[in-house]
Amino acid sequence: MLLNSRIKLLIFLMLTCGACSTESALPESKKMSEAISTNSSNSTTTIARKASNDAKKVNKDHSGEVYFLGADLTGGNYAGQNWSRVRAPGALLHNVNFSFADLSFAYLPLAEGNFANFRGADLGGAFLNGADFRISIFINARLNSAELVSANLEVANFSGAKLNGAHLENANLKGANFDGADLSFANLKGATGFDMSTKAIFYKTIMPDGTVNG
Repeated sequence: MLLNSRIKLLIFLMLTCGACSTESALPESKKMSEAISTNSSNSTTTIARKASNDAKKVNKDHSGEVYFLGADLTGGNYAGQNWSRVRAPGALLHNVNFSFADLSFAYLPLAEGNFANFRGADLGGAFLNGADFRISIFINARLNSAELVSANLEVANFSGAKLNGAHLENANLKGANFDGADLSFANLKGATGFDMSTKAIFYKTIMPDGTVNG
């Protein structure tokens, strides 16, 4: 009889401890759930970045509101490809080759692209506000009505580029080359470092000091 009572007590204790361990595990499960949730949100960003890898494959048409949040296209060669209306805010474009590519109306605010090559590219209507394109090439590129407000364009080469109606307010233009560039109707108000002796085309151009040239 005593033995049966002890067995019952032992079973009771085992069940009780089991419940305790299950209960103590609940916070860990919650933590795990939170971790999975956090990792999921992180992986979303990672996936968005990795999505840019698809751009390096066969398909050369990335037009039509393709969305690459913070895409890393560093060092990629996209010469002649169609990126019209692509949306890639904060994209990394260092050493990227977009020569003769169609980037018209591209949405690239805060993009970083040092040593990027946009030679002959179409950037008409592109939104590049706050972007960093230091030491990049825009030779003979089309940037009509492009938005480059507060962009860092130090030592960039815009020779022969079409910048009709472009917005360059408060941009850093120190050492930038605008020889032969068409700055008709462009707005450079507040821009710093602009070489006033440049052989650019001015027609109703708003200069850095707010005066109108041409």
